[in-house]
Amino acid sequence: MDFLFLINCVLAVIIAIFIETFLEDLYYYHWIGIPPGPWSLPIIGTLQKISPKTPHHSFTKFSEKFGKILSLKIGLTERIVYVTDMQLFKDISYSKVLSDRPCLYVFDYLTKDVEGVGSAVCNSAFIQQKQLLIKAINNLSQTSLEIKVKQVAQNVIKRYQSFRGEPAELKEMVLKFMVSQCASLVYGIDSNDPIVDVVYTDHRTIMKTLSPFHPLNLLKCLWWFPNPWTGSVFAAVQRRDEILTNKCYENLQFCEGNGPQLENLIHLLIADHKILNPKLIKNLIMTSWTVFLAGSDTLYTLYLWSLLYLGLYPDVQDKLYKEIISINPSSLPKLEQKPQYHYTGAFIQEMMRICQPNVLGIPHCAAEDTQIGGYNIQKGTSIMIGFWEILNSEEHWQEARKFKPERFLDENGHLLKFVKFPAFIAFGKGIRMCPGTKIAVDIMFLLITSLLKCLSVKLHLEEGETLDIDGRVVFGLEPPLFKVKLLHRLEDIETLLDNWK
Repeated sequence: MDFLFLINCVLAVIIAIFIETFLEDLYYYHWIGIPPGPWSLPIIGTLQKISPKTPHHSFTKFSEKFGKILSLKIGLTERIVYVTDMQLFKDISYSKVLSDRPCLYVFDYLTKDVEGVGSAVCNSAFIQQKQLLIKAINNLSQTSLEIKVKQVAQNVIKRYQSFRGEPAELKEMVLKFMVSQCASLVYGIDSNDPIVDVVYTDHRTIMKTLSPFHPLNLLKCLWWFPNPWTGSVFAAVQRRDEILTNKCYENLQFCEGNGPQLENLIHLLIADHKILNPKLIKNLIMTSWTVFLAGSDTLYTLYLWSLLYLGLYPDVQDKLYKEIISINPSSLPKLEQKPQYHYTGAFIQEMMRICQPNVLGIPHCAAEDTQIGGYNIQKGTSIMIGFWEILNSEEHWQEARKFKPERFLDENGHLLKFVKFPAFIAFGKGIRMCPGTKIAVDIMFLLITSLLKCLSVKLHLEEGETLDIDGRVVFGLEPPLFKVKLLHRLEDIETLLDNWK
């Protein structure tokens, strides 16, 4: 009797929880007036319907069913709104009310209440930081960018040569090179400095936890109990803070005339502007780290996808090589020559379109109660943009899933800038637009052209092997594991690299 009573009580509680969840959805969808969306389950919300490897495909299915603006609940977090309508995207991008950042537990710990430009609310302090950052990035691109990229590109090609044409899987190597590239640009760390290994290891640890769907972001209670993730994150953040403190001190020493000249983002942000306000210094230091974090991952995924597509499309690779040797028959390309490289520019833009690294963007947050597309949005609601869906939609791009660099060329073969394509939103738009757009394109230009001038890329597949080019999301969208053969085009690559000034 007691046992049956206990079972009935448990069943009653379970039924009550399901009814409460249903009534909550009913309340939000029909009373509050939020965008439509799927019904939630207790505790997990709609998490069971979202693929952890390809969440962008799951969201695409949602938008096919519920429209270009929808809402859903993920785990125990607040409801999020997902948008793929271009006009609504523009409205959100240029609205101060919709340009705050939501609470992500991992990122809150990583930034420790310091407001870098990536996590700051949209206020006057954020505007000041972004203006300083844009100016610093522009200065960097005009001073040491090309030198630093060439150093890493030379290391990359020399390392590739060591494979002697044998098949190689390059994922970890590419990530390490891109981390060293951004460590050089942001911190001023030499690409051959042993500390790059520490920065690389900690970067990998942190990036694994930054997805909005990571358990540490879905369940705040995990931070209070032993689990497989927090210990490694704590250690990585401690080492990161030590490196940031040391680099800040070195740059402030130069500002006071007590050290060698340093050309890196931290120096250009703080020392060049003679900033002495301790809080602003902390915010700019965190901004620098955010640039390093996002830059490393973006370059890594774009470069890795580029290698894969060069192997998948030998005809595209041939066109790129012909353009290179027509402009630089006996030398390696320089940044000042980039405007002459129309097909290469189209290739880079098509890579950024079809392989958009950040498939759902970085969430926005409503700073106050407002409306989007006639629907009511409550203060604190997270807003996600379907970047991948917009960039791969037949509505905006003819043969959207086909790799066609030519779509960015005019009838004379001249490059059409991406601003001529309203749906080209790879770097966002408006208030939260990525400030590193130009510098990312410049880096990709130097890396791709120098590689193809020296080596050809041939995709290596075992008998019966196929590749799923949908990729998978870690933080950014990564391609599947693949191997390539890197074959010499020239006999004396060493001399060519040494003369690359």
